[in-house]
Amino acid sequence: MFRQKSFVRLVVEPLAIAIALAAGVRTAMSIYAIPSSSMLPSLEAGDHIIVTPYRLSAPERDDVIVFKYPEEPERDYIKRVIGLPGETVEVRDGRVYINGHELQEPYVPAAFWDHESFPSITLASNQYYVLGDHRDSSNDSREWGAIGRSDIYGKAVFIYWPFGQFGFLR
Repeated sequence: MFRQKSFVRLVVEPLAIAIALAAGVRTAMSIYAIPSSSMLPSLEAGDHIIVTPYRLSAPERDDVIVFKYPEEPERDYIKRVIGLPGETVEVRDGRVYINGHELQEPYVPAAFWDHESFPSITLASNQYYVLGDHRDSSNDSREWGAIGRSDIYGKAVFIYWPFGQFGFLR
């Protein structure tokens, strides 16, 4: 014969499992909405993304990251990692140079280049240089300098909304 499940086993147990799973997912990833067009064409204003923290690794060149905005730490920003700790980054006539060598950036269409130049900066052991893909409309390291490793939340990995953009971030 079948035994009737108790209220605890029927309701409370699945609810506790759901809460535990939700808490686990929340610590493994975060969700963000893109507020501006500074990352076009990779990300559009209104896209919703999943961000995973760097737990056992460090940001790499070309990663799209979410971090604390240096001038207003209560705001989150999203940009692409261009310069890594210890490197010298320079922007000449809109082109990026890492340690004197031009960086190839296939994710920035020609229409989004600007033609400005900025002085070189040598990054400390815990600093990153970040730029938006839509260079002529992005507020980024060219304006406010490098960001610290401790200000980086994680890497943008997946667009889940709108469904037309659904997929892994390139």
